[in-house]
Amino acid sequence: MRTAILVTGAAGYIGSHLCVKLLQAGHFLIALDNLVNSKKDDLDFLLLSLSDTKILTIFHVAGYKSVPESFSSPLLYYHNNVSSIINLLASFSKYKQAYSRNDDATFIFSSSAAVYGPNGQQNAELSESSPIDPISPYGRSKAMCEAILSDYASSSSFPFKVVSLRYFNPIGAHPKDYIHIEDLVSGHVSAMEKAPSLSKDFSAFNLGTGIGYTVFEIGPRRLGDLDTLVADPSLAENVLGWKASKNLVDMCVDHWNWELKLLASMANVE
Repeated sequence: MRTAILVTGAAGYIGSHLCVKLLQAGHFLIALDNLVNSKKDDLDFLLLSLSDTKILTIFHVAGYKSVPESFSSPLLYYHNNVSSIINLLASFSKYKQAYSRNDDATFIFSSSAAVYGPNGQQNAELSESSPIDPISPYGRSKAMCEAILSDYASSSSFPFKVVSLRYFNPIGAHPKDYIHIEDLVSGHVSAMEKAPSLSKDFSAFNLGTGIGYTVFEIGPRRLGDLDTLVADPSLAENVLGWKASKNLVDMCVDHWNWELKLLASMANVE
């Protein structure tokens, strides 16, 4: 039987980069997306049977992600982000008899540093043991998803090891920990490779550089931003063998080039 990797939010910014990385490594992918950030014309579709395919890795990257928007549309964020987790888990629970612990099945969840709260900033860096006390509907929706995944992973109903990756990449007026998309994607791959050997059914890791930058000169602090948001990424390095390799200049240059290519492709379509 063929094994596959499921990527939700596959047409989004993070999901599309992750898919490229996985395809380059020779993996067979099943991409799931509502195309809210893309168009059907951008993609080629194939009709195929999955009756001989077993999904052993799930990357749940889909979800709404704007902190300011979550304040104006909180119900939208709770419904989309939390319901998607419940629906996805419910779908796989129907086929739990097809899985065993020997399958080394893995569920990788795209979480956020927004799950942390002000009380977690007593030290300069936030570790995975810092208090979970989100101050935005977006952060609370991610914290709810983590709680659901933790509870479900510890039950006998879900034979997947669950890894929650807390991204450090928001923009605000005070020191923030930015991370390059390539480093972020490599963190997902490291989590997939190391998850089967983890002792816990649910684990959380910070993905950040541990270096804080300020954008005070660019714009004011956004609603829902913490004053300081810098990761302690040592757990990911020690357990997953992952460490960010790109600096802020790399991030700015590469993202600008990506935006230019996107604009050029849109101009060609129009």
